[in-house]
Amino acid sequence: MMNEETFFSLTQKSLTDLIKKDPSVLKSYHTSELWTPIIQSLIEGILHEEEPTLEIKREYYRVDTLARQDLKSESEQSTNGIMKVNGHDFWIYKRKIHYLVEYENNKRSWADEVDKLSHLRANLKVLFTYSEGEKTKEAYLKTIEAKLAAVTQMMTEAEPAALDDSWLLVFLPSEELDLNRLVSFKMMDHHFVQL
Repeated sequence: MMNEETFFSLTQKSLTDLIKKDPSVLKSYHTSELWTPIIQSLIEGILHEEEPTLEIKREYYRVDTLARQDLKSESEQSTNGIMKVNGHDFWIYKRKIHYLVEYENNKRSWADEVDKLSHLRANLKVLFTYSEGEKTKEAYLKTIEAKLAAVTQMMTEAEPAALDDSWLLVFLPSEELDLNRLVSFKMMDHHFVQL
């Protein structure tokens, strides 16, 4: 399974390669109807490559992308998970969700996606989102860190168990696709820290 660092590194490389191969994707960046399918396909490609045994689903549990493993035994798989209960067919599901991924294009409302993911279980929860570009990289990071502090407080009050989960939050500036400002944070000791 990929950890936060590997997931981010592969994302960074894939984005860089995509822009080199097709610079026209930069024009799609500010139109969520165009950009979301691009970044979603890119991330799903990484998941298929790195985790080929997992099943990738879109909008399952209303999550943009999730990758899960079917844990049914061979005999359960042979019946497609149908078992007899008091003479009646009954479907069983044994699934382990490894990755939950959300793509939020609004720099003001991404905390809603964190809230949604905080109530679900997975090995790694990932959010791709945006923040104000600010004039300097230091100011950009300061804005993101302030928002992360607010989100951590929100999680502490609403769903504290989520602070023990593995998280990867990936930020890009909202004004333009600038890979020099592609930054990520992971959860460590109940706080988000920059990778």
